[in-house]
Amino acid sequence: MRFFRIIAPVCAGILVCSAFWGCAGGPAPVEETPSPPVSESKPEPEVSPQIVDGASAALPAQPAADSEFSLQPIDRRIVYQVIEGGDSLKKLQYYISETVTLVQENVMRSIEIRQGAGLRRETSATGQIVIQKETPGVLVNTFFDSDKRRILAVSFDETSDRNTLFFREDNVSRRFVLMYDAKSYLTGYGDRQYLLNFNGDVPHLLIRFSEEKTSVPSERVVRGRFLSTEN
Repeated sequence: MRFFRIIAPVCAGILVCSAFWGCAGGPAPVEETPSPPVSESKPEPEVSPQIVDGASAALPAQPAADSEFSLQPIDRRIVYQVIEGGDSLKKLQYYISETVTLVQENVMRSIEIRQGAGLRRETSATGQIVIQKETPGVLVNTFFDSDKRRILAVSFDETSDRNTLFFREDNVSRRFVLMYDAKSYLTGYGDRQYLLNFNGDVPHLLIRFSEEKTSVPSERVVRGRFLSTEN
């Protein structure tokens, strides 16, 4: 009996609480924590060419790469085409076709007195100037010799315009070949004479060339011919 006296009030309390909880509509719903938005990768905006007066703006012209040029000998025909076109030969960049070595030997002589006797001394100093193959140069002057052949004075020396080599138009190839004495192999360089050394062909001048071809189409429609009434 004592057990029933204890358990009965407990069960009644449980029933009352359950009824009250049901009337209140149950526990409040738990709000879900929103997940962070997924970042979508946006494509890079396309850059369209700028339109100026209804036309695409042209990009600035880029200088031609060295691979687009080839070195070719300059000859009489090219020289006259340049001059007749109203340009100056000094606007061209020149190159030498072969490596040349200019040798100069200076001999110094003196007499010394040693122990009452004369001593003759001789000292030689050798200097070389090397101009490598395809070294660039600029035109300093141009003139004609007594045979009316054009001579181009070109300087490959970055220090002075006075240090020039002279190239004259050849009668056969029409190229401008290096001038030197065929017997002594001496050539002028600046205000001095040097012994010339080179291998291969006689050095001559080269210039850079690129090709540009333009095609101009022309069309004429032939209508045909009819017999004349006299036939």
